[in-house]
Amino acid sequence: MWVGVHYPFDVLAGAVIACLTAVAVVYLPICQRSVNTILSCYEWLEQKVVRKRTK
Repeated sequence: MWVGVHYPFDVLAGAVIACLTAVAVVYLPICQRSVNTILSCYEWLEQKVVRKRTK
């Protein structure tokens, strides 16, 4: 921006993307636990359904 290579919007967009990435990295472990719980429930349910079909 200082030497005219970037427009101010380019710098602002880069800062926004960097902030969103930082927030995602910080909160990823919290979201990962809930995703793992949901997947575990789905796998349990899937095993129950598959057992009923194979019997």
